[in-house]
Amino acid sequence: MTSGPRMGTIEWLLLLLLAVLWGTSFSIIKVAVREVPPFTMVFFRLLFAAGILFFLMTALGMRFPRSWSAWKAIAFSAVVGNAAAFCLIVWGQQYIPSSLGGVLMATGPLFTLVIAHFFTHDERMTLTRVLALLLGFSAVVVMIGPDVLAGLGVGVLGQFAFLGAAACYAVAAVYGRRFQTMGLKPLPLAAGQMIVATLAVLPAMLLVERPWTLAQPSSLAIWAVIANGVLSTGLPYIIYFRILAVGGATNVMLVTFLVPVVAVVTGALALGELLDPRHFVAIAILAVALILIDGRLVNRLRQPTSG
Repeated sequence: MTSGPRMGTIEWLLLLLLAVLWGTSFSIIKVAVREVPPFTMVFFRLLFAAGILFFLMTALGMRFPRSWSAWKAIAFSAVVGNAAAFCLIVWGQQYIPSSLGGVLMATGPLFTLVIAHFFTHDERMTLTRVLALLLGFSAVVVMIGPDVLAGLGVGVLGQFAFLGAAACYAVAAVYGRRFQTMGLKPLPLAAGQMIVATLAVLPAMLLVERPWTLAQPSSLAIWAVIANGVLSTGLPYIIYFRILAVGGATNVMLVTFLVPVVAVVTGALALGELLDPRHFVAIAILAVALILIDGRLVNRLRQPTSG
């Protein structure tokens, strides 16, 4: 395997935490989008995320970057990786089940692998990595179950919306590698990105949905939007940029493999939902995929033994 960004124990634990935080977002969005239209939902999601991140940043005495080049990079990531991706997900979830959305989002690492191969010097495509990512994607399909594939072809535009969101995340992850060379800290970076993304979605919300004409949403929908902004967007992006800086674009996108696993396991633990044998098979496949991507065990096995 070629050398490149590597994940340590801390990064793997943070990736699991990120999966837990993002794994709740699909259910939360499903609750909110019944009463709040897509652009309005995304705007307030980003607004609450920006608010909590800005509060934490100022409380810790941190400052935004001052260079124009840094803000241009932040703006690109905000528009592609947040504003566009979030709008596509929320819009698409009106037309397809969350389970199918989870499978389609799991294509993110595959998009990232291809893009990173051409636009980075240390995240090259290798046979081992391709095999590992295909195993990871197959684990997600097995985890959710073959019945979800019956939804393919129904709600085609919704499916393309999720694939577009996965591609947006991949582009933003690879592009975001440059933040490490700029010396930007995760918290100001995440706060700046959320603020720019909020401003980017504002015109679409005002022109398309005119929220002042909408009916008052229920308290449940309002709390869902707040939770989606703070717990599923604001705080996770601090973790996201930390992993991206150390582990690279392809590794941080592995979170899309873990999100369905977290959803199934937490459902069993918290809600008493039954685990099917296929779930254990999927977890085993995913474990093999992650071991291949991590590479350390493979490298040890390749080293000749002394004696």
